Amino acid sequence: MSRDDFTAKAAMGQVKFYKPSEGYGFLKVLEPEGTDDVFFHISDYKTDNVHKGWWMQFDISKTRSGLKAVNMRRVSKPPESELFGKGFDY
Repeated sequence: MSRDDFTAKAAMGQVKFYKPSEGYGFLKVLEPEGTDDVFFHISDYKTDNVHKGWWMQFDISKTRSGLKAVNMRRVSKPPESELFGKGFDY
């Protein structure tokens, strides 16, 4: 994958939905602001365990099917100041 395929580096979001039997889900994006929910596949995370509500940092890649989270890693909850008024569960 070339650098041009990335639309955002070090994006931050929360797992909105995850279907373990299919290995995919969606992330509600905090940063960059204004980004739609982003698809992810478990193969882009180092383990096979993801739960709704987890905070993740990831890169956003543009694919033929739309935006996809890649290079996912779990992070602790962002500071409340970053969440205020953004509609996130905290």
